Amino acid sequence: MLVWIDGGILPAGESPIPTPEPGAFPEPGFFETIRVSEGFPCFFRRHRERLERACRDHGIALDEAALDRRIVDDLIAALDPPAGIARVRTLALASGRILHTALSEDPRRTDAPFRVAIDPERRADPEARYKALPHAFCARAQRQARERGFDAALLIAPDGTVLEGSYHNLFILRGSHIERPPEDLPRLIGITERVLIDVALPDLGIDVVEHPFRADEIAETDALLLSNSMLGVVAATEVEGRPLADASALAAKLREEIREAAIEEEGAP
Repeated sequence: MLVWIDGGILPAGESPIPTPEPGAFPEPGFFETIRVSEGFPCFFRRHRERLERACRDHGIALDEAALDRRIVDDLIAALDPPAGIARVRTLALASGRILHTALSEDPRRTDAPFRVAIDPERRADPEARYKALPHAFCARAQRQARERGFDAALLIAPDGTVLEGSYHNLFILRGSHIERPPEDLPRLIGITERVLIDVALPDLGIDVVEHPFRADEIAETDALLLSNSMLGVVAATEVEGRPLADASALAAKLREEIREAAIEEEGAP
């Protein structure tokens, strides 16, 4: 992994600030995770604007020059071997300091089963609307789900309403339309979620509505889709061992729509 900090690019082990996963990050702040595909950072502008908004809401003054797209392009270009699929994280610390990290990744097989657990803890955190450091609740839920053999966890409000996934936004398919948890719930509004709503789903002629739902309703729907910046969209194959309808073909169409939207918005450098 490489780190950009204070105008220079270093191996992660030489960074003056440790760069563990967000759930274990030693300083407060906010972060964004950006997929690099075909050599460019997908939806970089949208990610930067969400990060700036979180910092502004919390009174953090940022070094705007450190959020220049060209810095991220240089960091991606420095990966050895050059990135095909990579993950960039941009971190804004409470001090206003900016770090960017880049790591080449092997893409997950999108045809592999995707198993979802239900997190046993209930979440009631108004700050969940921000992608904050440390990302402890989500990291703990994801870790415990994986220890049980699942790929992700559903996060649930005290009243039983489904909020989001551990690192994912959620959509359920009912007939000809898709439902998602309302935006006024304490949850993060995802970048990929917004692209799906703004571009991908309308292009496929699928209506989206906001509607609260509970975990026990999911098995009775036509599909459960999960989205985030690195995966794009995947179709869950089961929830807590209960099999779900196969929506892999729809997920594949949506991933292609997202790819085309990313190229149109950002363009390859």
